[in-house]
Amino acid sequence: MKKPILAITTADKNNFNYAVMMLNSLRKFHDWPAILVTDEVDPEKLKLLPKDVEVKDLTVYIKNDPHFFYRQKPILMEEYIKDYEVVLGLDSDQIITGSLDYILETKDYDVAGVLNYNALDAQQYGVVQGWGINPIEYVNCGLVAVRSEKFVHEWYVWAFSPQFERMQYKEQDGLNIKIYHGNWNCRILDHGDEPAKMHAVWGLFGKSHWNKAILQDDKLIIPKDEADLIFSKYDTEIKVLHWAGGNGSPEKMQYRTRFSDDIIERIDYLVSDTVK
Repeated sequence: MKKPILAITTADKNNFNYAVMMLNSLRKFHDWPAILVTDEVDPEKLKLLPKDVEVKDLTVYIKNDPHFFYRQKPILMEEYIKDYEVVLGLDSDQIITGSLDYILETKDYDVAGVLNYNALDAQQYGVVQGWGINPIEYVNCGLVAVRSEKFVHEWYVWAFSPQFERMQYKEQDGLNIKIYHGNWNCRILDHGDEPAKMHAVWGLFGKSHWNKAILQDDKLIIPKDEADLIFSKYDTEIKVLHWAGGNGSPEKMQYRTRFSDDIIERIDYLVSDTVK
């Protein structure tokens, strides 16, 4: 019998501190088994991780595949999907701010993902689109949940195909091709789920609205606004804060510049090693 869920993230030494923050925040909501793939070997730094996180050697993966960073999620998901009902891939430069139970409780998908589009990054980096997929539809690879062994295997095989080499965003482009042009049950988490009363943003899609967030019952909420076409009907919970934007960005994970004092205090707790 398969175990329920596994969370996986990857972080080299330069991003290790982000992974600590992300995994600490994940632990505030879930005791799910988690794996960190890293080349950090300093024992004192490794002690910063939640004690139950399994650490795997990044250098082994890179030795086996120099392009590992560009197809890490299908590689790691292929390794573990046979043992788990859900494998959840998370980028390390994220902070979990709400329960992710919906991912485990909802069982009608092969793959679940999040939207890439937000106005802030579109202004700075331009829009991402292709293959008939509009920018507002394009999926980001920062949070991906998979249930189907067959989907994972097909994504994995594609990641070693000649087409992979021609794609700008590699595994992420492949994920979009599979989601929009494959025969799979796909769920875009940012679209919400009205029957389940799930109204939330799960990553980059809410980024341009972070400045509107309020703290309500320990949840980060974007209040509904009739003048906003996207958030006009419901108060929307921010489940995940994802920075993205590549390495070296001075704003990466700097949440104190984005939020009110009460939210900052809440996030301070989430990324800490404090256990209540």
